[in-house]
Amino acid sequence: MSLEMHPCPHCPAEFDSLRSLEHHLKAAHQEALPNEKFRCTTCDAEFMAQAEWLDHQHDHDAEGVAAGVEDPAPADAASS
Repeated sequence: MSLEMHPCPHCPAEFDSLRSLEHHLKAAHQEALPNEKFRCTTCDAEFMAQAEWLDHQHDHDAEGVAAGVEDPAPADAASS
């Protein structure tokens, strides 16, 4: 059985859980993303920090909704 890995969209790091990726993003990349907005692929909510977006995606996962975590595209890019 292979674990699903969650790659960091900003560096080569990969993580075996979304929580680990979230922790990495907060620690290593929060300052790099001050003006980007991240849009939820399930409900179109927008977040300034990717880590907050990941927390939100966890809420959808807990509800049993497909979260689309593979596409952390900034909202600005999604609306273009």
